[in-house]
Amino acid sequence: MDPLVQAIVIGLTSILFLILLDFVVAVGVYLYNGSFDSSKLLQFLKTKVAPYLLIWAALGAIPILLNYVKIDAGVISAFDGMIGIIWALIVGRLIADIYEKFRILGIEIKERNEQ
Repeated sequence: MDPLVQAIVIGLTSILFLILLDFVVAVGVYLYNGSFDSSKLLQFLKTKVAPYLLIWAALGAIPILLNYVKIDAGVISAFDGMIGIIWALIVGRLIADIYEKFRILGIEIKERNEQ
């Protein structure tokens, strides 16, 4: 598999995993608060899943297309760097959402002290 395609697939898989975890924790929050509403599932898909996946797919397609059109490697590297930053922002946002939902559930995540 092309390393560029492999990086896109790995990024997509990690985003999907975090979206799934965010969904499970969100359902836990709604059940905990007694406010579960199945219509919120569609809202979750529209606000969390679709934008992140569409952004990642669009950005991932650019370097792949540039590679096949035989554009200069420096241009592709610039897009690779941008994609890495966007991936970090998406993952950071998802982790922050998950952390906030854990806090609502009363689950505190502490730093691990190694001694």
